[in-house]
Amino acid sequence: MKTTSDKSSALFTPGFVSYLAARTLSDIGDRFRIITLTLWVFVDSDQSALARVLLLLAGTLPPLLLGMFSGVLADRGNQRTIMVVADLLRALCSALLLVSFWWDALPLAYVAVATASLVSVFFASSSFAIVPRLVPKDSLGRANGLIETSGWVAAAVGAAAAGLVFVALGPTLAFALDTASFLVSALFLTRIKLPARNTEPKQPSAPIAWTDRIRTAVREALQENAEGLRYIRHHPVAKWFILTVAGTTITSNANSVALVFLLTQDLHASPSALGFVISLNGIVATVAALAVTVLARKLNQGYLLVTCVAGMVVSQFGMGLAPTVLVLALGVVLSAATNAPYNIAYDTVLQESVDEKFLGRVESVDATFSTVLQLLVYFGAGLLLTTAGARPVFVTAGVLATLSVVVGTVFLLPGLKRIAAPGYVATGGEQLPTH
Repeated sequence: MKTTSDKSSALFTPGFVSYLAARTLSDIGDRFRIITLTLWVFVDSDQSALARVLLLLAGTLPPLLLGMFSGVLADRGNQRTIMVVADLLRALCSALLLVSFWWDALPLAYVAVATASLVSVFFASSSFAIVPRLVPKDSLGRANGLIETSGWVAAAVGAAAAGLVFVALGPTLAFALDTASFLVSALFLTRIKLPARNTEPKQPSAPIAWTDRIRTAVREALQENAEGLRYIRHHPVAKWFILTVAGTTITSNANSVALVFLLTQDLHASPSALGFVISLNGIVATVAALAVTVLARKLNQGYLLVTCVAGMVVSQFGMGLAPTVLVLALGVVLSAATNAPYNIAYDTVLQESVDEKFLGRVESVDATFSTVLQLLVYFGAGLLLTTAGARPVFVTAGVLATLSVVVGTVFLLPGLKRIAAPGYVATGGEQLPTH
């Protein structure tokens, strides 16, 4: 019988510790970059809603180009190598942001953001699919809890610090720190040693032209994506999972468009208050993530996921209707208290219910669907923002996200019960009874 100490030792493997350190450093840099970009573009564009939407689109559109291929690469390639290369490329993009600020060239900043987002989709698929290879399956809940906790600690520290640095020193230091964070993250990732995969040995083949190699690679990637889509279509959890988590895509991206305008134009706060609001969000989310990490083995992750989506819907209405910054802060607290547990449940439900060999592709399909939905939210929120103001953006997003709670309750939870029932095994995406 394993003791608590044995279980902790199994979780804190050298590979997972290196992975967690890399993610934490990268998250801190991300917060500096995101807050600084938001404030810089907001101020430099004279509070233009169009400039804000263009910045968000620059970070959203590019992943659609190659997003579906990232899952195939994560399932078939060396996940550690993919993550290291992605971090090095993102460091270059952050350095380009620094140059764009020095030259006062917002279009160049959009190019840097677009390129980084294209690279990040490959990092995201591999970083998600690699976790079950670093920790035992019965420790996935706690592992995801620790990842989420470290991310929110980074958010709390990074957001508040970024707001102060922006006011005192401008964007230069923030972009420099972001560049350094990617480089150090890549260094930690090189220390990860992955167990070998069970793959069939490749038969030697005759040399072929590079153009034929590209055509073959694209054809195989399309075939494997089609296989992943069939898996999702027949899986009693994956298809409803994607529709359930769509609610958080709607609310979070509507908030990305409208929050700074709600703060400054409706509640008459300083633009720098955005950093402190996000920092409050990070502090509360850190506490919530720690609580879920401790209780991970006692919680039903499916019920936790749907409950958290419902909680974020309620907080959405609270923030949108807030008459003061204090009431807005209470809405942020509720959002953070449900957002962190939601992220833990999201990762754990997917990693536990999906076959590992399809995990990258399922995540990339979800990410691609979310990206398309993001674009629709950005356009809709931008239109509402310019014609009706920030508050209708929050309320409308809350109404739409309510549908995801219904889908989760009616379809996702029964699907999770089905695959957890004795006598069912996963075969080619279908749940077939055993005899």
